[in-house]
Amino acid sequence: MVQISYRETFAAPAKYIHYGAEVEPRPPGPTLAAFGLKPQVYLLFVGRLVEKKGVSVLLEALSLLDQGAYDVCVVGDGPLRASLTKQAAGLPVSFVGVLGREALPAERGAASIAVFPSVPAASGDQDGLPVALLEAMSSGCAVVASDLPGLRDAIEDGQSGLLTTPGSAKELAEALRRLLLDPDLYAQLPTAPATRAAGSARALGGAHDLLLAEKCRPDRCGLRAHHPLRQQRHGRALQRLAADAVQK
Repeated sequence: MVQISYRETFAAPAKYIHYGAEVEPRPPGPTLAAFGLKPQVYLLFVGRLVEKKGVSVLLEALSLLDQGAYDVCVVGDGPLRASLTKQAAGLPVSFVGVLGREALPAERGAASIAVFPSVPAASGDQDGLPVALLEAMSSGCAVVASDLPGLRDAIEDGQSGLLTTPGSAKELAEALRRLLLDPDLYAQLPTAPATRAAGSARALGGAHDLLLAEKCRPDRCGLRAHHPLRQQRHGRALQRLAADAVQK
């Protein structure tokens, strides 16, 4: 609907602007010590514990890996927590609940691999592009995610992360095994995601300002060219662009 409205209003194809995440590196926080986890040697999942997040698939995949090769930190809460905790019995998985905005970056920055095993829910609901994924990429984590439309927009398989078939515990286990056993692949992947996710809040704002400056030109608006409101909007967009250029 948005694309149709844009096309009818401006007589031009809609422009797709990727959003990003602004993340500052943080030292490992107290959650690691509390659960006996060591920096850089554990897997991280961040998200609500609901069907579409695919945590059940992740736990099944972990059961296919050699025990002792990894630890897993599950950050988040939701209606499936009790059943997932039961499923995780015997696995090196810690459910730490919801972490605040101050604590989460520290744990994310200390993780080695971030996992997003999303699946389409029975209701048809599925993930778009989770902010948690962009934040993990910005933190320098190697990323393993399901090959779903929103996720593959951010990840180039084999270059900025590894993609697996949604719902396939076997493929997910193999992807995790590759990262755990191949130090060259692991060393390569975290650098590319950090660069790709650098479409940060500032870059996103700049893209919006460029689009606003273009579409709010007095000669290309629904309001009359001399309308003071339109001229005011156009002027503000240009001022933001000029200020951003100076800061760069």
